[in-house]
Amino acid sequence: MSFFVYFRLRLAVCLLLLMSCGRLVAQMNVSGVVVDPDGAVVPGVRVELRTLRGALLNGGSAVSDNAGRFRFAHIAAGDYQLQVPAKYGFEQYQAPVHIGAGVT
Repeated sequence: MSFFVYFRLRLAVCLLLLMSCGRLVAQMNVSGVVVDPDGAVVPGVRVELRTLRGALLNGGSAVSDNAGRFRFAHIAAGDYQLQVPAKYGFEQYQAPVHIGAGVT
């Protein structure tokens, strides 16, 4: 194998590794608390994280715990829609979510 072919192969592998690492770094966790209009926590509520086109993300569904907390792990940087479907007499809730690389 010539030096140039070997060098180009190594360069390509290094670039692929750097791109893979960049995607891992750009993934964030999204968390929050479900509360009613009076500020009381609401357990057992399904919370969804969807693309702007309305598709549910892989791992984009969670149920609030006894303290009303929910969490989505390893979400890539981008713009999303957080949704809480109407249930138990509450109206549907939607909020835009922007996840930037390096933002906590």
